[in-house]
Amino acid sequence: MQKNMMLICAVASAALLTLSGCGSNRESNFSSNTEAESLGASAAGVSLVGSDVCIECHAGFSWSAQEVDKYLAGKHTNNHAGSAYGFDYMEANACTECHDPIGESLGKTDNDGVDQVVVGCENCHGAGGEHFGVGPMPNPLPGSDTCGECHNTLPESHLPHHPDADSIYERYAASAHAGSAGPDRSEYSSDESKLNGHMGDHLPFGHSCVKCHTHEGAIEYLEVDDATEISAIDDGSGKLYTSMQCKTCHDPHEAGKLLEPAVHEEHPVYAEDGTLDHLEETTISSAQYNTCVNCHEHEDFHLGKNVTWSMLETHGDDATSNNTIEGYVIDETAEDACSACHDVHSADTTINAQWAKSGHAAEIAIFKEEEGPDGAISMAYEEERHSVIAFTEFNFAFDADRESCQRCHTTTGAKNYLSDPANYDASANDFSHLDPVYDATTNAFISSKSEMLYCGGCHSSTTTGDLLVDGSDITLDYTYDGADIVLEGVNESKVCLTCHGGWGNNDSLRAITDANRDFHGVMHHGPAGAILFANQTHAGYEFDGQTYSTTSAHSQIGTTDAAGNEVVPGTGTAGPCVACHMAEKNHSNTVVEAENMTITSEALCTTCHASMTAAELIAANEGRKETAAIIRSYIDATVGIKGTANPALYPLESYRVAMNWWVVYDEFGGQVHNPTYVKQIAFDTIDYLADGALDGSVTIDPVLWPNAAAWMDADAVGAITRP
Repeated sequence: MQKNMMLICAVASAALLTLSGCGSNRESNFSSNTEAESLGASAAGVSLVGSDVCIECHAGFSWSAQEVDKYLAGKHTNNHAGSAYGFDYMEANACTECHDPIGESLGKTDNDGVDQVVVGCENCHGAGGEHFGVGPMPNPLPGSDTCGECHNTLPESHLPHHPDADSIYERYAASAHAGSAGPDRSEYSSDESKLNGHMGDHLPFGHSCVKCHTHEGAIEYLEVDDATEISAIDDGSGKLYTSMQCKTCHDPHEAGKLLEPAVHEEHPVYAEDGTLDHLEETTISSAQYNTCVNCHEHEDFHLGKNVTWSMLETHGDDATSNNTIEGYVIDETAEDACSACHDVHSADTTINAQWAKSGHAAEIAIFKEEEGPDGAISMAYEEERHSVIAFTEFNFAFDADRESCQRCHTTTGAKNYLSDPANYDASANDFSHLDPVYDATTNAFISSKSEMLYCGGCHSSTTTGDLLVDGSDITLDYTYDGADIVLEGVNESKVCLTCHGGWGNNDSLRAITDANRDFHGVMHHGPAGAILFANQTHAGYEFDGQTYSTTSAHSQIGTTDAAGNEVVPGTGTAGPCVACHMAEKNHSNTVVEAENMTITSEALCTTCHASMTAAELIAANEGRKETAAIIRSYIDATVGIKGTANPALYPLESYRVAMNWWVVYDEFGGQVHNPTYVKQIAFDTIDYLADGALDGSVTIDPVLWPNAAAWMDADAVGAITRP
């Protein structure tokens, strides 16, 4: 629309010759005491006339009046109006370079008499002193580079308020959006690898691609979603197409407005006597969501070609299939519906793709690559992909007894907890965006969508990567010997240890009774941090009279001392979890890439180890898994893992010992995090379960359990010496 208006403006310039010159003032939506002469001239020597003069003419034309109204309503003219950051502040603090480059705000007020800071018309379109009678505006159709003159590198003072806006133009220029129309049509693209090579085959011949691959098509076919219909309308003849620009998604005149508006719905609210009290407006879908899905949610574009091409194949869960996950859940009503997980300006999904293959996403991307875009994960795949249990074992959002689980098993709970641990209230977690389904008669809960651990569960900003936690230390939720367990200097790894620090320990196991044999309340799943810091947590059931080597050098990786210095030089300051599992910000969280037999954090390993290979780590993992299977075989031969069927046949002490299976089985990195401690726990557990007593003797079948025999350093006949 803007392009068409400005073209009309250029064509109509001859008709404007009879109008008065550009030096007049006008009192309309805002008034000014600034004389045109005081504004000076552009670098080219063209006089600056002020926005009042532009508005005096353009407000009277049917084809531009709406743009004037939008400009006056937008943030470019209502910039800090009425705040402490008015023009005087801007001028005194050297802010006017962007907030008012030509000094137009001096003495300017809006209808309410409030001082304004104005980004005027000429800041983007160029000086208007020769617009009438001489020639067109210097920059009638400002492009993304014009936006980038201000909207890019921010001063330090702005970063706390607009962290996502820093380097925004550079991120856009290096994105696929800037290269969406391909070579020769992407003048703002700074990364040739992001140019859409396919568009060279399609343009300038129109077709359906122009809606989502060109700025002009996005504006012209905003309300047309059918590919066939677009092709019938547009043959591309004589048209100039360019890649997506800032003004494709952002209205340049009504700054702050997106391409698509939010959709709202009114619902009646009744008084106690049954009469209508008022209509309550609720948001059905936000402006950001509608703007993004205008292109990224079309069934007939790319669907089925690649699971990363269309959000329909990965984004969206079925509310009627309880505890089964078809895709990610989007809160369509949220203002940051898409930017909560995506840097929408860089359009770089590298980290998103890594996350989608991680345990935090229940490895759903791997599953869909193997099974197809319609694949869904559930508990049926627990053995193959153990991480599914974290999100499908229960309905953590709506099951009545699962509120305590929400801080780790849902994004909503994690975000609310990490944002304010001291005042966290699980009952205040709002899961309405999961579209719960209730029985029409009894109102009993039936099913809902399921959250996994999305970006917002750990990060306050996807763009900057800032975390929801601060500080260097974390106090765990359980104690040892009556004292708090404080893990010091772990820094960024606090966010990991909040959930992976364990749920209980030796003291917890000794405190359980026959009436409370709940392993979830003691060991729980994924206690990586508890095993890593076993010198403080004592995570397993430790037998009286036995000595345990609880200290692991790996727990010091990435930690800092009281002065903020690296405890282990060369390992950074992000704490052990982030240092080892997120090398170069890799969000797959894996240490070993089995496909190409590489260690993602190899540079970190070799800081201390002379050599380390993926094969060694894989072999150790296989040994741990087989050792866990040996422990499980003893438990299953007795009464089963939970040991609640008949306590008389499974004494409480045996149950406590059996819980050590979780230490070996469900700590998938135990063979690296704290191998000696895990082996000692495993040895004592097998020793006790074999005959109900500790005698220091363990022998396994090296043929049946070859990996365990190798990991536990068994001799040729399978005899193991306690580590």
